[in-house]
Amino acid sequence: MKQNRRSFIAKSAGLAAGLGALGANNLFGGTAGAKPAWPGPIGLALYTVRTEFESQPAQTLKKVAAIGYKEVEGGMGKISAEELSGFIKDAGLRMPSGQFEHPSSVEKYAKVIDFARKIGMQYVTCSFSDAKTADGWKRIADDFNRAGKQVAEAGMQFAYHNHLQEFRPLGNTNGYEILIANTDPKLVKFQIDAFWMTWAKQDPVAYLEKLAGRVPMLHIKDRKKDWQWDPLDFPKDKEVPYTEVGSGAVDWRPVFAHAAGVKHIFVEQDYWDREPIESARMSYEYLKVLTL
Repeated sequence: MKQNRRSFIAKSAGLAAGLGALGANNLFGGTAGAKPAWPGPIGLALYTVRTEFESQPAQTLKKVAAIGYKEVEGGMGKISAEELSGFIKDAGLRMPSGQFEHPSSVEKYAKVIDFARKIGMQYVTCSFSDAKTADGWKRIADDFNRAGKQVAEAGMQFAYHNHLQEFRPLGNTNGYEILIANTDPKLVKFQIDAFWMTWAKQDPVAYLEKLAGRVPMLHIKDRKKDWQWDPLDFPKDKEVPYTEVGSGAVDWRPVFAHAAGVKHIFVEQDYWDREPIESARMSYEYLKVLTL
């Protein structure tokens, strides 16, 4: 539900009395005195503000921090690790995770690991992998186990970020289930993207329960209400099914109620109907007052 938090001004005694009779309800997401849905720092995936970040990285990070975000998630780009690290520190932010390519070889991933280490990341997250067969997903699981060991030897943790392709049926299973069954729980963690799970007609709560202890991060992204889609395929070019967190169809309270063990969350919005930084602000304002 979209809510304008700056437009509500109680000017009359009658309204004030009415609010008192309602038990001081939190108009934005819960009830006064209720448990915060997410008591930890709220992070932003820099993909949300990627265009502005590419042209003005330092200024964009400061705008993100001014909203209230404490953490960001990025990746390798045109900026060196040393320069990016300086920009992050100057903005008063942290970057605990980065999203990177599939770990196709030890040699290529050594560069990724070196970049992540210089930033001070805790998690090296693979942002996309795909296969068309069960054997293909098993080979990806082998890549993840190898990368997980390589990342662990550098003092960090490997994780995998889902989209929808993992959930395409492969007989009586799918790629995600194959990854879960064929990866070492200590070496390979999962970053659940609730948007893509619900897009694929999967239940993020069920996977949070199934993967207890293996989900240190969540991507918080919402889908427009009443949007019609194909759960087996990505949105078409120029389609914008994405919306600000709290104004869409994803039911966030059950997700957060089952988020035991989650250490970081990152708001993400791929495309927007307004300025990206304003979308990031609206999502933050929803999450900071959401209660269970």
